[in-house]
Amino acid sequence: MPIPPSFFPEMKDRLKLYFKFSPKEVQNIMISVVVMGFMVSFREWGITNEVNVYLGFFNWFNASLIILLTMIVWMTFCRLFSIIVGFRGEFKFWPGGLVFALIVTFVTRGYVWFLFLPGGLIVQHLTTHRIGYFRYGRNNQAYAIACMAGPIALIFLALFFRMLLGFFPENPLLIKAVAINLWFAVINMLPIPPLNGAHIFYFSRPLYAFLLGLFIAIGALLALNVSFWLTLIIAALFGALIWILYYLGFEKGAWDSFGD
Repeated sequence: MPIPPSFFPEMKDRLKLYFKFSPKEVQNIMISVVVMGFMVSFREWGITNEVNVYLGFFNWFNASLIILLTMIVWMTFCRLFSIIVGFRGEFKFWPGGLVFALIVTFVTRGYVWFLFLPGGLIVQHLTTHRIGYFRYGRNNQAYAIACMAGPIALIFLALFFRMLLGFFPENPLLIKAVAINLWFAVINMLPIPPLNGAHIFYFSRPLYAFLLGLFIAIGALLALNVSFWLTLIIAALFGALIWILYYLGFEKGAWDSFGD
């Protein structure tokens, strides 16, 4: 289907009206960045058992910068695709999730990062901009499209940082950036409201199974230093395998039972 000539001018106007972050969103995002930066740098506050405050704050700052970039990319793509499908996307802050993630960090001594439990995406229905859509209201399909955009963007950002590691081997910031973006994408796919994964899960469980398998496979392959294109191919095949197994094990059985 060709793109109508009015699409780009209309999108430009939508972005001007609805893309801007509210002061409350900026405040909540910064709180999330600072707390999650501390979580990521929890084990980097010194050497062995000796605490080094300067080193700790330096690592905290570096981790926070990476997380800030990750959140900006995540929210930018979520908002952009929300606007495309006729919604206005906003960052939904989840203080309880952030506190839980912080507790897990202390309990596991920083070995487990529950990144992106501080919130997810919520959308507001833009009444005039959804006129003519097949499903006019705030439906699961359009919501899922907006929610998928953020985690997928983070996966490609992780792959980009992994490519940079080929030019700057063993760079600790790039290694950390890859890990953070992979964790963000996977944790954000958990089917727990208000995380993005919940809305994808409600829309299509087979699609959810494919994406989750894809993301996990990409993370494992990147950890094994597999090449970029081979990573995408193997991960796509693994995601398809998870989709097939889920369909045969759950969806097909559910439909057969329904038919009986």
